[in-house]
Amino acid sequence: MAEVNPRRSLDGPRLDRLLAESQRRARSAVEQAVDTEASLREIARPRPTVLVVEDDPSMSEALALILARSGFEVVGVAIEGREAVAAVRRTRPDVVTMDLMLPGMDGWVATEIIAREHPSTRVVCVTAKDERADLLRGLAAGAVGFLTKPFSVDELVATLREVLRGGYPIAAAIMASLPPPGLAQTAPAPAISLFTELEATVLRHLADNLSTPQIAAATGFTVQEVTELQALIVEKIKLRTALQDKGHRLGS
Repeated sequence: MAEVNPRRSLDGPRLDRLLAESQRRARSAVEQAVDTEASLREIARPRPTVLVVEDDPSMSEALALILARSGFEVVGVAIEGREAVAAVRRTRPDVVTMDLMLPGMDGWVATEIIAREHPSTRVVCVTAKDERADLLRGLAAGAVGFLTKPFSVDELVATLREVLRGGYPIAAAIMASLPPPGLAQTAPAPAISLFTELEATVLRHLADNLSTPQIAAATGFTVQEVTELQALIVEKIKLRTALQDKGHRLGS
């Protein structure tokens, strides 16, 4: 029987096929390893925690289910302001979705207590009305974001993620009801320009419902700079609201 030369048998197309198959298997092994590493990182990464405050059982159940499926850990559901405050003290969630119209202690009072006692817990107020008064009162209480019913799942998740990044997402319809940025405001003190030019630019983008990274891309600012400007805007609105409330009390 003639001896087969192994080197000769692997010449040509067969060798090319074997090399291609070997490379394919190597790539597949690398891809599987990368996928496994990514999955392990995802498992190890703690999920952001959220407390749902809503007195409508069907709404609270839906919110909890949506958030759990969207990568959040729902640490509890409260139906009243005092219960919400107690739950925050117990669970220390990253974020709270706070319905404003609650039986007993309302959402504004609960937000104020939570913001004062647990500044690292960020509160997103949920309202059924696009009213400037709701926004101003919520901001004065310490809320950092607003959602107006009805809202989509995408809007809910995007708002909470924006809040967790340090942003101040505010519903466009409510923001649009504020006095035009950069114009003189009516207040007990002499009328002054409420917002700087940079703050007014950010405020206009907020009114268009842009996220913090989107505003940064549109303006050329860094995400950190946009976040700081948003914080200044919120503080100015809170101060203006407090001055107006004081003026109303003095005038009554």
